Amino acid sequence: MKTRLPLFFAAVVLAGCTSTDKHCAYDKNCTNVTNRDPANVVRQKLTVRRHIKTRLDNTCVDCILADATKILQTKDDADDVACPVRLVRKGDVTAFSTGTGSIDSQADFDTIMRLPGDVKLVEEINWCGGLKPDIKSCARRGESLAVVPIDPSLTGVLWAHEYGHVKGQGHRTRNAVMYYALGTNHKRVDQAECNAFQR
Repeated sequence: MKTRLPLFFAAVVLAGCTSTDKHCAYDKNCTNVTNRDPANVVRQKLTVRRHIKTRLDNTCVDCILADATKILQTKDDADDVACPVRLVRKGDVTAFSTGTGSIDSQADFDTIMRLPGDVKLVEEINWCGGLKPDIKSCARRGESLAVVPIDPSLTGVLWAHEYGHVKGQGHRTRNAVMYYALGTNHKRVDQAECNAFQR
């Protein structure tokens, strides 16, 4: 049976935070910039924006992207590949005032997706292609992703997960980054997913 990838993807939870916020409890240097990457590492530069009702700063984004990069680059077991990709922030986090900060309909989602940027932090997502209210993230293939603030222990895996949707990847088996429910042990990436992250 031939299946088509749907236009919309959603995850159970996703995170965003600021370095002065409870959602960004990082106690490390998270610049996520290095000149020591091997030549085969592909840098994916992401522009991050936040609705004016939310908080998110450069330090927090760098920490989230550093966590996501570590998950993607680490081979945890035989069913995992070490994917040579690094997610990095492009420019400063900027704010937008379009909309109410809540995605409640197809029109709201379309409006947010049309805004410049790869990642958009909003207060609430109550609509994502007909899925249940109180969604924590939603992405559109080939465009961008929208997320809400949540616990930082899952931010890296969740941003990686949603970026996988942007790159056209669907949900996969348990313990995979692309598993439909998110957990701290969901870190596996297969070669096809890695290839997509690198495109």
